[in-house]
Amino acid sequence: DKKADKGIESCKNAKKWIKNPTNYKVTNLAYVNSEFSDYSPFYLFDGKGSSLYFSSSRSNAVGDMIHGGSGQRFCDIFTSKEDAKGAWSAAVSISDQINTTNEEGAPSITKDGKFLFYTQCEYGNAKSFCKILSSNKIGSSWDKPVVVKFSDTKDTVDYVHPCISESGLTLFFASNRQGGYGGYDIWYCTRQSVNEKWGRPKNAGDIINTENDELFPYLRADSTFYFASNGHVGMGGLDIFRVNHD
Repeated sequence: DKKADKGIESCKNAKKWIKNPTNYKVTNLAYVNSEFSDYSPFYLFDGKGSSLYFSSSRSNAVGDMIHGGSGQRFCDIFTSKEDAKGAWSAAVSISDQINTTNEEGAPSITKDGKFLFYTQCEYGNAKSFCKILSSNKIGSSWDKPVVVKFSDTKDTVDYVHPCISESGLTLFFASNRQGGYGGYDIWYCTRQSVNEKWGRPKNAGDIINTENDELFPYLRADSTFYFASNGHVGMGGLDIFRVNHD
């Protein structure tokens, strides 16, 4: 069984990794974090200053239901700004246009700060699915969001965790749509200009995707691609992986 073989290899490698940690230093961003879930951060430098956008289920999120998985209230998107001394401001809601009583999270913004993409999940008594929404910035405010439609979008599957390229012409996301390798896969689609429609989604391939779940794609400016997976050899559960641009 491939999964058993990967599990054995993961156990062996985990012992080696623990003995030889990387040079990365992880520091808690205490002033931004809360006692609730704070995750999926997106960092943006617009030429004037740095901003951080992230998902949070903190007490002032407007979601009016409890998530069955976390036991916490639905998440909203919050933002914090860094001052000249490197201190981050208290986090505030990104916008009343964006945050609703549904669950919003996993923000991604183009380099010019004009286009926002994020996930919205609506839960009810009937079957509920997650979708990707987008909003344009007009002045200092976000416009009314719209659902991102692909050439073959189906409402019976999830579309989550968008990652928009700096140009705004390539969109990566995770989905459990048919045609993948199993579970949630990383997909992408392109468009010719920011005013045109998105093309048909393409699977990111078996170097990235496995029979398990691949989620939270992120593309750096240098084309290094990061994602989370519980299908590759790792420490256990969802780990962070990267694919270097060839």
